Amino acid sequence: MPIATALAWPHRPPPAAITPLDWTGSQTWTFEPVDEGRFPALALARHAGRAGGTAPAVYNAANEEAVTAFLAGAVPFTAITQAIEQALTNHTPTPDHDLTLEIIRAADAWARHHAREHLHHHVPSTAHFAKEA
Repeated sequence: MPIATALAWPHRPPPAAITPLDWTGSQTWTFEPVDEGRFPALALARHAGRAGGTAPAVYNAANEEAVTAFLAGAVPFTAITQAIEQALTNHTPTPDHDLTLEIIRAADAWARHHAREHLHHHVPSTAHFAKEA
């Protein structure tokens, strides 16, 4: 329900949209491997984590900029992973042993700028759809 509410913002999904769990009885949950083809942001996050250094900061900053653009109705949902991938592809991570707060902040600022530029120049605008939603 929290995810549905966030995606529907500023509207709320109808109460019947999600059936509440009955915690008075036993539950069975099944977990399966994540399909990274369907969830490419997870594969990118794992890549950033393996790369280490400034790569996770770049992932986070590009993600935040792309999500902000998506929520503003400026880009489609698929542009989020495109922006993250572009930022990670064009970034050479500073190794863990050389990290300082200044280097992390610089990587964050670089990724935000890079993501905004990518979204502005390479992703078709969806702003005309935002007013209809």
